[in-house]
Amino acid sequence: MKHKLLFPATILVCLFLSNAAASADGPQEIPLWAAGAPGSEGKTAKEAVRITADGEHVVSSVHHPSLSLYLPPQGKQKTPRTAVIIIPGGGHRELWMDHEGYNLAQWLSERGIAAFVLKYRLAREPNSTYTIDDHALADTKRAIRLVRSRAADWNIAPERVGVIGFFCGRRVGCAFGYAL
Repeated sequence: MKHKLLFPATILVCLFLSNAAASADGPQEIPLWAAGAPGSEGKTAKEAVRITADGEHVVSSVHHPSLSLYLPPQGKQKTPRTAVIIIPGGGHRELWMDHEGYNLAQWLSERGIAAFVLKYRLAREPNSTYTIDDHALADTKRAIRLVRSRAADWNIAPERVGVIGFFCGRRVGCAFGYAL
């Protein structure tokens, strides 16, 4: 009897581990600037990730801005889809990546909308040389140009790329709108 139960239990453990491994890989992350972000030259500090008691990933010390991709499955979708760039907030000192970024991106992706979470340079971090208007805004503009330039690869309508921001991320998104 023990051997009859061992096989199904083994399959369940394998399925659990493969799902855990898939989620550990996470979304693909693409750097915004191939040769490094303008104004970040010489900055070598590693990106810091703090995990709160609730399991939230809080990122700081961003010197290499990037986009995390959450693309919906292609399926039968033939027409290009809408895309949203999500800009997490955190007082321009840090980025609250899960509830203001990754979770929303996953939700949008499950509903057929391509989502991208932006990690941008932080102007109010201690000893930061970045500014909101020069660096965070440049990262947002670059993110939109990158998504539009890869629209065909990701089955996105380049004229249907939107931006949503939380708290200070909202300020960066609004500054982009005013810069148009």
